[in-house]
Amino acid sequence: MDDIRYNFLETLDHLPCEVIRTLWTVQGLELQGVRGEAAVNEARHLQSLVRQHIRRLEWQRAELKELAGVAERYRAHVRAQRAGRAVPQPQLKIRISLKRSRLEAKQGAARAGDDEARYCFCGDVSYGRMVACDNARCPHEWFHYGCVGLAAAPAANARWFCSERCRRQARR
Repeated sequence: MDDIRYNFLETLDHLPCEVIRTLWTVQGLELQGVRGEAAVNEARHLQSLVRQHIRRLEWQRAELKELAGVAERYRAHVRAQRAGRAVPQPQLKIRISLKRSRLEAKQGAARAGDDEARYCFCGDVSYGRMVACDNARCPHEWFHYGCVGLAAAPAANARWFCSERCRRQARR
């Protein structure tokens, strides 16, 4: 009987070591499984990113092909236009003289003989709110608020002049 008891006691001594070793083995396998699942999830995520990038690149390639087609059609059109020209046209040099264009506009307005009178620096017809210059000899008489920078009417008792020249003429 002593043998059986010792045998049992020896088994009990080693039992905790065996249980602990088995638990460690199970825990290690679980960690490997979790790591494996994490690796699989990461691989799936990377695969979806690669697919998105491939789709974006395919879309960009299609856009570039379309732009290349447009550019080729444009070049063909330009070549056809150049082939159709027999004599090259010289480039025109244009000079704009503001004094001349203003004089021509005034003369054109005077020559036009419209039924409507012309007012303001701009030489346009009467429209919207207008203000009168208090110089009796002012060549324009009436001015559009927008052309002279007014937002509201000047005070009723104050005199308003379109320019310093008109102000000096009125003082004389």
